[in-house]
Amino acid sequence: MKRLNKILGIALTAILCMAALAPAALAASKLTVRLSASKTAVSPGDSFTVAVNLSGVNAAGGVMGGDFNVSYDTSRFTYSSASFVSGAEGSMANASGGKVIVAAAAGNGVSIVNKDATLVTLSFKVKSGAAAGTAKFELSLGSDGTFINNKMEELTASLTGTSISVKEKASDNANLKSLKLGNATLKPAFDAKTTSYSCEVDYEVEKLQITALAEDTKASVSVNSPTLTAGASTKATVVVTAEDGSKKTYIIVAARAEDPNATTTEEEKSDDNSLKELKVDGAELSPAFKAEITQYSVKLPLGTTKTEITAKAKDEKAKVEIEGDSGLKMGTNLATITVTAEDGTVREYKLTITVGTGETTTTTTSAYTPVLPTEEVTEPAEEEQGGGIAWWWLIIVFVGGLACGVLLEHYVLPMLDKNRRF
Repeated sequence: MKRLNKILGIALTAILCMAALAPAALAASKLTVRLSASKTAVSPGDSFTVAVNLSGVNAAGGVMGGDFNVSYDTSRFTYSSASFVSGAEGSMANASGGKVIVAAAAGNGVSIVNKDATLVTLSFKVKSGAAAGTAKFELSLGSDGTFINNKMEELTASLTGTSISVKEKASDNANLKSLKLGNATLKPAFDAKTTSYSCEVDYEVEKLQITALAEDTKASVSVNSPTLTAGASTKATVVVTAEDGSKKTYIIVAARAEDPNATTTEEEKSDDNSLKELKVDGAELSPAFKAEITQYSVKLPLGTTKTEITAKAKDEKAKVEIEGDSGLKMGTNLATITVTAEDGTVREYKLTITVGTGETTTTTTSAYTPVLPTEEVTEPAEEEQGGGIAWWWLIIVFVGGLACGVLLEHYVLPMLDKNRRF
């Protein structure tokens, strides 16, 4: 009896311990659902996302589905779209009454996720004129009010929202409020819409004293005032950068007077626009070249379409241009050699090119005079003329025939006669 009571006591103690540990086991399987934003601060016109993140998924036995809402401020934001995790093809999300109503379901009917993951990402855009301040995004359970695991068991969910800061739209005002010169007079008078100005300063002024103030206190101003060049114009700039990054540049061109004590010895430019050499390849000029003569002619053989003209100026600083040395045609052609002196004065040399008519001067040869024979010329033999039988061949045939006749008479016929006798 005592032994039975002891066993029953141990069993009762075990049951009480299991009952005490059961809530702890349930607490360990609680699902945590948390929102997070892609940006902490936004301005009108910006786009951003809000993610629905699940944690404790493995301990909860996976997630097969869920019904929940994400509330947002419709006066500040516009909902765009939803992107679900792979495996949640049976899910949908719709915006209504300041809430994105999400119904998550496994596409395969088994499980959406079996480990911690982002269930869905919601896209939003900040409205123009959205009020500045902190905007909240909150989570709440849907009409079904639950998440279920892979065993179709309801899960207890801990829901946490997020917030985002909405800033005023950044200003694009890059205008100046004022622009002043401390040691010169600005021309024309300053106007925020006018960006180009000029001024004149004495030689003693080496730099402009520029004071510039932006219209928008959130804009920045950068001044570049370089050392002014004496006797020349120098550009100074004022760049205004608006809050949104847009820029506007104001330019001041300052003309500084020359140094009154400076002596200028500008070298006089040459006016020499003459040639020291003019040649045509393979031909002779008519008349012979002289720098002061500007009209020449030359003859070239038939079929010439291009010639090489060499023209060199006396002054190395002068420029020489040749036109008309190509595209030649039979008859008269005109080439022009233009010489421009350093000071800009011009002289033209004209070259008349005659192609394929009259004598040519491409080569120098003596005139051909045929030499008439003083004695009678013997006509060449037929062989030399390329037809008939050569005379020496007839002689050979004749001598051969004569030799055959002698042999026949003195040797062959007597032998035949002797044979007949026998």
